[in-house]
Amino acid sequence: MSKLGDELVQSMAQALAHAQGKRSGVRTHKVPVSPDEIQNARKQLGLSQDQFADAFGVSASTLRKWEQPAIACLDVP
Repeated sequence: MSKLGDELVQSMAQALAHAQGKRSGVRTHKVPVSPDEIQNARKQLGLSQDQFADAFGVSASTLRKWEQPAIACLDVP
């Protein structure tokens, strides 16, 4: 396999381990985002809540919570 292929396989293995809750060396960052910024980004893209949520791999219910003023931070891998 090529060097790029090896790196892709390793990256996918790390992503899988991270998704399974295992220590994988993957770094995550919390990015402060206001509910208005989330909603404005979704609207600028012309996406429904369901479409936007699907793009981020979360439920529409989670997105609705993000768009409420009480939630101001989301995890970004």
